[in-house]
Amino acid sequence: MEKYRLLIDDLKLKKIKFAKGLTNDEIKKIEQTYDIKFPKSLREMYQIALPISKSFYNWRNFNEANVKKIKDMIKWPLEGVLFDLENNNFWDDNWGEKPLDLLYAKQKCIEEMQKVPKLIPIYGYRYIPIMNEVDEPPIFSVYQTDVIYYGINLENYFRIEFNFEP
Repeated sequence: MEKYRLLIDDLKLKKIKFAKGLTNDEIKKIEQTYDIKFPKSLREMYQIALPISKSFYNWRNFNEANVKKIKDMIKWPLEGVLFDLENNNFWDDNWGEKPLDLLYAKQKCIEEMQKVPKLIPIYGYRYIPIMNEVDEPPIFSVYQTDVIYYGINLENYFRIEFNFEP
């Protein structure tokens, strides 16, 4: 956890605002509310301090608008793929032949997307996957079907995002 304390200190130098860390009870409530499970790395960082600056998600805030905002961002990756399927002729060859009927194509897309790890938003359109067997999963930038590998783990990602390393 020491590396996250150092990271948080560095992020504060970049004017990132933090609230006190999440408690175990708060994490449990968050995971139940959003049907997610924080990876170990994210949980450890958020238990030290919770980033609340612009473009971060305030997981402690359970007002209706904030809960909807976070739930919408959890749905965002699937909605982006469906948008590209409908508007940009996207289809992954691994899914088999694309159905001619758009409704069937969307159903197949939803089925296939349920097979990939669920993504948790951490900053803007940056996500961390829920991979139960991986304590420090990578970070991805996700905008529709434009998915970019952004960091090997949470610490590496923040150091890249906030210009501590290239």
